[in-house]
Amino acid sequence: MNSLIEKAPDYSGISTKLQSNSLNEQAALEEKINQTFLLAVDHHQHMRLKEAEYLYRRILEIRPNLVECLNNLITLLITKEEGTDLNELGRMCLHALSLEPNNAKLHDKFAAALTLNGQPEEAEKEYKKAIELDPNDMNIRSNYSKLLGEILKSEEAIKQIDIALKKEVTPKFIMNKGVALIALGRLEEAEECFRKAIGLEQSNAEAWRNITSILKYKTSDNKDASEIRKLLETGKLSPQQKACLYFSLGKIHDDSKEYDQAFENYKKGNELIFDNAQKGNKFFYDRKSHDAFCKGVIKGFDKKFWQEFKKSGYKGNDSRMPIFVVGMPRSGTTLTEKIIAQHPQASGAGELTEMRNTIKLMTPALNKFAQTGQPFSEEERHYFDRLAEKYLARLGRDAEDGVVRVVDKLPGNFLHLGHIAILFPNAKIIHCNRNPLDTCLSNFFQYFASGIGFSFNLEAMAHYYGHYKRLMEHYNQSGLPLEILDVHYEELTSDTDTGVKKILDFIGLDFDENCLKPHESSSGAHTASAWQIKQPIYKTSQERWKRYESQLQPLMSALEKEGVL
Repeated sequence: MNSLIEKAPDYSGISTKLQSNSLNEQAALEEKINQTFLLAVDHHQHMRLKEAEYLYRRILEIRPNLVECLNNLITLLITKEEGTDLNELGRMCLHALSLEPNNAKLHDKFAAALTLNGQPEEAEKEYKKAIELDPNDMNIRSNYSKLLGEILKSEEAIKQIDIALKKEVTPKFIMNKGVALIALGRLEEAEECFRKAIGLEQSNAEAWRNITSILKYKTSDNKDASEIRKLLETGKLSPQQKACLYFSLGKIHDDSKEYDQAFENYKKGNELIFDNAQKGNKFFYDRKSHDAFCKGVIKGFDKKFWQEFKKSGYKGNDSRMPIFVVGMPRSGTTLTEKIIAQHPQASGAGELTEMRNTIKLMTPALNKFAQTGQPFSEEERHYFDRLAEKYLARLGRDAEDGVVRVVDKLPGNFLHLGHIAILFPNAKIIHCNRNPLDTCLSNFFQYFASGIGFSFNLEAMAHYYGHYKRLMEHYNQSGLPLEILDVHYEELTSDTDTGVKKILDFIGLDFDENCLKPHESSSGAHTASAWQIKQPIYKTSQERWKRYESQLQPLMSALEKEGVL
């Protein structure tokens, strides 16, 4: 245990039933609680999150209704994200709100927790409650605007931010507006926002990363690169801020065709994030956990399972609306979604997290079925039906009249095709393929703000890619009762007409010329491809890895060990 934790007061021997203690004992306990709380806050402020969490929890064992401590622990768990028990976090928020139901900041925190748990509709309600309770808290409006942007309500997000900016001009507010403008393809306005944020906060590394991501540079001998280098040399920066700046320089050098310098900067940025993650912080990629999960999928959804499932008495929901676009990140999933969404009878819902939550709720009944082989009970079948209906309601929430196909393009849904097959046997799966080296390089060069742990290390990426490849091969051999179309990025960008017709035919829609122009889509995009998708279809990213062949030898070796190359 860290020595700083050991300095915390010892509670042993002090009763928590204060009514039976002497006044002296009560005073001693209160003093120890106060000392511990101050120490926890100090840890928290200096980002020693493990130590702070430990102490907050010790205090709450004795004072479970101490709202200030509850609020701080909730904030910490939301910040930490990785390793946070989201169900516990939700219960903690509800407990705090039961004590102070009119506390706007607690509603704001609960909304953030709901967002993490993939419940954006519920989060939106909580943000509205928070704003109703305290309409002058502009931070809450800013947080609400961020959620609106994530659920592709960018115009409404900008309205909320503009309200906040009339009250107070802060880098955070301006940054949120810039991100929303990127999603709408209004890149010049977005750049203006980010530069304004830097004017207010010189060390705003995230603003520099956004600027460099939406601009195309001809040379690294420019003012932006100079300012970024100067900031790296002189600024007091966190590892995450430094990483953002290294990614920014990497992008400038890559644009300028200075590939050695580009890779070196991207490598430095990735190493900073990955090394920090290994300490148990955000973006940690747990290889053992992922090994176990994928082995469980292969063992659980095998030929025998599907043979027995036919006898289970459950037919699933017969909707043909869901289209799941899956694959590795940076494999063309956003492009594929936008192609489909340009059809008048289709739309894109973005990267939904609802399926992850649905799967958690399905697990007990599926485990029971796997162990006993007995048909699902009527109650279990009704429960699955409700889960399917709830998912469909979310999938089609923003679809216009006449839409019959809606795309969920969360790439990682390839992990959950077994569950999807149970709920939606008529769903169509589009599997996006891309050259493994190009895919991994693109991930390595992309700073994922929401965090994809494996992307920050080439060996970790090869590990994840190997499991992805084995799972997709398993689905093809196990009798998975779903139709899967393989779409190859290289073919789609080289012969777009043929690729688009193939996709539309697979999902049962007539050809439409608009599908050849995904860059003209009016809908937003809040993925790493938000800027690229506003460009006409191009094939310059094919075989990009060859520019970095010497630096990618470790990746090639790791992919060979995984059986990918």
